[in-house]
Amino acid sequence: MLYVRHEFLRTPRAGGTPPVRALWEGGRGNDIAVKMLLALWWVLNEEPYTWDDRDVTSEGWGLLCGHPQKTSETDTGPAKAVKRAIERLTGTRPGSTAYITADSKQGRSPILTLCNYYHPSSGIDDTAAPGQRLAAEDRYFRVPRGFIENGWMALLPGKALLVLLALIDHLDNGEPGTEMSKGERPEIESYRKAPIGPAHYGRQYGFGKDAWFDGLRLLRLWGLVKHENKLISPVPGVRRRPTSVVTVEASQLARTPGQCYDEAKQRFEKERANPPDPMNNGFGPSSR
Repeated sequence: MLYVRHEFLRTPRAGGTPPVRALWEGGRGNDIAVKMLLALWWVLNEEPYTWDDRDVTSEGWGLLCGHPQKTSETDTGPAKAVKRAIERLTGTRPGSTAYITADSKQGRSPILTLCNYYHPSSGIDDTAAPGQRLAAEDRYFRVPRGFIENGWMALLPGKALLVLLALIDHLDNGEPGTEMSKGERPEIESYRKAPIGPAHYGRQYGFGKDAWFDGLRLLRLWGLVKHENKLISPVPGVRRRPTSVVTVEASQLARTPGQCYDEAKQRFEKERANPPDPMNNGFGPSSR
């Protein structure tokens, strides 16, 4: 199970850019940096939160994070991409956040250690500000293990990956009307349908409308979400109104993209023959 802090995805209360978007934007290879950080959060679940497997090469990290494989023995693309990602995560640029430290040895993969990380199983999160210390599990949302193990993280491009994480955060944070469906912990089998509108994807996660719907469209074509417009009453006794309703199909994450390919191809071909109406909030702008 991958645990991600809510505040990594969300716009800070004081305003500004969500940390994940600040990490993602602003240079080449930042998609690898975000995916590499998620992978480290996934695999390092006990102190000292250090990755010391020198046998994992840059090409291995690149494959895990969706970088194209080497085309020849002289192809240094994966090595350069992972090097840029590590530099980005160590916060060497002015104004950037340090998420890891890297202890490099010549000719070997560096030892990577997470900074300011506290796994939920540890109990109380002492990295929180005084007066705001919560049980660690209340500061994190949970992402099904198939997200990384089955190759979805490697497959999904930036917009779609961030939209999927935002949806899971929205549905797994205990807010009214967005609770997770009943299921055995710690595995997540499915999520309830929950309204999510501009107030959430714009103000809370920093998405523009086009970016949100483009990412949502790709997730829908892969079968990872269902997106519908329904008439829903916000509270009992109040007139129903059109509401955008999203279902995250966590059971689909338990399959591999290869197992879902034929179904996804059919959805792509159907959309190509009948492109969505950009004015229909159920699908949003098309990025065809």
